[in-house]
Amino acid sequence: MWTDGSPNSRMKNYYGLHGVSGSQKWNVSWSTVAAELDKEQPYSICNYLSGSGHLVVGLGRTDNGQRTVYANDPYGNRNMSSWPNYYGKTVQYDWPGYNHGHASLNYAYSGSTLMPWCIATSYTSPALVDSIVDDKQFNDGFYIKASGNTVPMRYYRSTKSGYGGHHWWTYSEASESDICYVTWTPRIEDNYYEIKAYIPASASATSALYKIDHAAGEDVIVVDQSSHPDSWVSLGKYMMKNDGSDYIYLGDSTGVSSEIIAFDAMKWIPASVEGLDISADHTTGYPNYNINFSLVSTLPEGAYDYSWDFGDGLTARGDSVKHNYVAEGLYDVTVSATAGGITVSDTFENYIEIIENVAGELKLLSPDSLEIVHNLRPVLSWQAIPGALDYVVYLNNIPQFSDSMITINNWLELDEDLSENKTMYWQVRARHAEGDKLSRVWGFHVNTVNSLPLAFNLLSPIRNFIADTLKPSFSWEASSDKDPGDEILEYDFYLGTQTDSMICIYSGPETSYQMIADLKENGTYLWYVEAKDQTSATTRSSEEYRDLGINTVNEAPSAPVQISPSHNSYQTTRYPHLEWTASQDPDPGDEIHYKMFYWYTGRTSVYNLTISETSYDNRRFSDQKEYFWTVAAIDNDNVYTFSDTLTFYTDTKLDIVNLGLMVKKGG
Repeated sequence: MWTDGSPNSRMKNYYGLHGVSGSQKWNVSWSTVAAELDKEQPYSICNYLSGSGHLVVGLGRTDNGQRTVYANDPYGNRNMSSWPNYYGKTVQYDWPGYNHGHASLNYAYSGSTLMPWCIATSYTSPALVDSIVDDKQFNDGFYIKASGNTVPMRYYRSTKSGYGGHHWWTYSEASESDICYVTWTPRIEDNYYEIKAYIPASASATSALYKIDHAAGEDVIVVDQSSHPDSWVSLGKYMMKNDGSDYIYLGDSTGVSSEIIAFDAMKWIPASVEGLDISADHTTGYPNYNINFSLVSTLPEGAYDYSWDFGDGLTARGDSVKHNYVAEGLYDVTVSATAGGITVSDTFENYIEIIENVAGELKLLSPDSLEIVHNLRPVLSWQAIPGALDYVVYLNNIPQFSDSMITINNWLELDEDLSENKTMYWQVRARHAEGDKLSRVWGFHVNTVNSLPLAFNLLSPIRNFIADTLKPSFSWEASSDKDPGDEILEYDFYLGTQTDSMICIYSGPETSYQMIADLKENGTYLWYVEAKDQTSATTRSSEEYRDLGINTVNEAPSAPVQISPSHNSYQTTRYPHLEWTASQDPDPGDEIHYKMFYWYTGRTSVYNLTISETSYDNRRFSDQKEYFWTVAAIDNDNVYTFSDTLTFYTDTKLDIVNLGLMVKKGG
């Protein structure tokens, strides 16, 4: 600490290197420290937590009038039985001469009520821009971390260059796991964005792995930072939510060691939709015949819900769908992709043209229009035309024809198998000396083997959902069937409390169901759906079961019962073992944490600690005191249930003696 100057001058210079001005004072009183802490600026406090002097960063003070400081202690938490340790974040220390249940800032030199020296700072944070998260916005989207039991800033270097005049960097690692990592979490509206990362000139990492958590999943983009000095680099376009769950992650593991990997700014730019396209097996067709649509998407990989609007008032869901139009005309087709409540869409104008299927002078007989044939080589037949020279037969899997077959009969036996599960279109032209006669176009479905309905997913409620109504709604994806003509599906919706007692409470064509009867309060249910085709062949939803809890009225957890210390017991350590029973909450999905309150005779202050476990060993109590304590179990809605209030005594000088029976001599 004494290299190139004293600790106080080096501390002040350190602030200056980061663009923060510092002001040093000696022999600092409580009033000065309290005033500086209230400014919420970085504040270095030199103290006597150790005999040779110690540095902490003051963060604030308690708001209950007590002289207790919140600080980050690089050596750990002095309140714990062993020091150093790894728990120095946001610890509490008492001002010398005061005892509020925490270690004194002058623990090793109790005769002084002043701090040897302190450095106050003055710094104005840059104005925040919603679309940008810079590397200095520690409380506004930027998070920097080193994993494991290491000091978080240990491996990072701070450099005054890059976007906004500053960036962080560290050396890359060849290992698969990250030692250091950084995240950027935006404050933006739910939308579709292009994400760009700023790369400072000093970066030399050739394979930085940017992980993008987005509304539809996770994507990984490899960037050669060395090729983009002082530049914004696009990471792609993504749907991003504003609930904190979508962010950018960059760690130091790249597969190559000792390269400089830089962490600078990230920005989100509203983007136009370029990742959606569609195709159809034919775009010119006839009324009442199916058109097969397919999605062509370059969106990042993820879980999307695709929906279609066919321009005639009808819709469908899925990445491959079928639709038939009943009226002639031009139709726009709109396709949408949804993830996390965010939707992007694209419309293809006049994409489909439905034309009149003109009734000709030649009548087709078999297969009938829209008939399902169970033969891969059906016989085609039509009405004979007197005087016809021959017949030209057109056959294709779309209603446009190029190849043809010629016969002199009014029927045709196919010499090759047709494709299974296809709709085939056909038309016949009779060539005649007085002029050709043409039939209309008919289509028939080829299906020799029944196929099961296609797999589909449950939609809502999501997994582990807790409904606040006794009549929740359920929904699922539409299934489909490969078998042409077997497309009108029925869904069976099953609900129950156990896997062996599931009941079908709805059967019909809809892909959603609203409960009519009330479910039970605090009940836990399982549900699934089966899709059924016209032959009663079934396919179950992709999840075997999905669970659901019902909780319309929040109820308090059960009261905890103290186990240790026992009532009226003496504790010979200032770190007594505190333990109580776990509470149970009747509300499904409700999590419980605990708050332990304690106070001692002669003081009006009540102290507390909040933990998720049912025991605690690291609270330092005053010696030779009578303590009272109680424990509250608290649920997610801050509903409290208290234990009894018990008493224990602390006395580290107490000798515990076993008293045996005293017997008279000669007795």
